[in-house]
Amino acid sequence: MPTSYLIESGESSTDSAPFVYRNLRKGASVTLFFGNESIQLNDRERLKAFGEADDSGLILVAFDAQDGNTYTGKIDASLLEKEDNSIIAVLIIVPAVTLVVLASVCYLVLRKQPTLQ
Repeated sequence: MPTSYLIESGESSTDSAPFVYRNLRKGASVTLFFGNESIQLNDRERLKAFGEADDSGLILVAFDAQDGNTYTGKIDASLLEKEDNSIIAVLIIVPAVTLVVLASVCYLVLRKQPTLQ
């Protein structure tokens, strides 16, 4: 099989792969590994999630610890909170409100002022 068809996985793939931040659910606990070292993470901890869950419901996650190590592992996707899509609303609402405010200011500045003649 040509190496171009191989998909990198595990710790080395976390350096350049696209990810989204997701938090653990309240009450959830997971163990991630860096070589022989492990770290126990508990509820509401923020993880990097790579891609979607596979057929068995597992998703690759990584955690950048304060010691500089990146702990990785595959965990059950149900242990993560749902993605927050509020950023999409912000990307639509903020420009729309800005446009309305700019249009109002332009109208107030450029409108014809009544003159006394």
